[in-house]
Amino acid sequence: MNLLFALLSLTVSAHADQAGFLKDFNYQVTELKDMGQAQALENLMTTDTRQMSICANRAHLWANDLARLRNIQTGKVFIHFTAKGEANENGDWAYHVAPYVIVKGEEIVLDPGFGVFGGKPVKLSAWTKYFGKSENCVVLNPTENASHLVLEKNDIGSDDVTPLSSRYGTARQYPSTEGICYIRKTPMYYQFPVDVYGVDLLHSGKSEFSAYDMKAFDEDSVLMACKQATSISFKMKHDCASYLGIKKEKDKKKKR
Repeated sequence: MNLLFALLSLTVSAHADQAGFLKDFNYQVTELKDMGQAQALENLMTTDTRQMSICANRAHLWANDLARLRNIQTGKVFIHFTAKGEANENGDWAYHVAPYVIVKGEEIVLDPGFGVFGGKPVKLSAWTKYFGKSENCVVLNPTENASHLVLEKNDIGSDDVTPLSSRYGTARQYPSTEGICYIRKTPMYYQFPVDVYGVDLLHSGKSEFSAYDMKAFDEDSVLMACKQATSISFKMKHDCASYLGIKKEKDKKKKR
């Protein structure tokens, strides 16, 4: 490990007054010294991904890689679209998500899946402007704003009642209640918007959602994310289970 990443691989402590501290999760996003360190991290994030891969799976694989390879606690930033702010011409995206870190007190998004950013880390404001058509998306704060918890019902499919009955990570488009886009910042362990809604329901006092209080990566979810997100050429070079250091399912069964 070189000096740069020795500096990055420090235990991150949570401080309420520190940039990148997520109060409702008691979670501290890693703060870097400069954009050079952020660029070094983004260079580690594979762009050998399928063109039609799901952003939540790419982000989950990337966040897991940075955590296991460099001991970096990224955050995840979810941007939820409305009819007024849409990332693509077809208007069929409900949300987008990518990992982020802190550089000199500022939120910096790592999203190499899009050539528009030139393979470089970008400020959160520039990222939201591209995807949500605004530099000032409404920041969701469901623990202190009950109306935001109601908005998060859009995190699950129309046929589901709660995250407990949801089988998919899809989400519906948000209504333009307060702005043309909404963002939610979470720890790196949360993969889909429905997972975030589940933990926010837990924080609101609904103990039946305790399984959504994520403190570590779920092995099966990361493996699934790798398999869905990566391209054939990646798989020719890496078996996802071996790449992630996960024993294959057939090996697990032998021990039972």
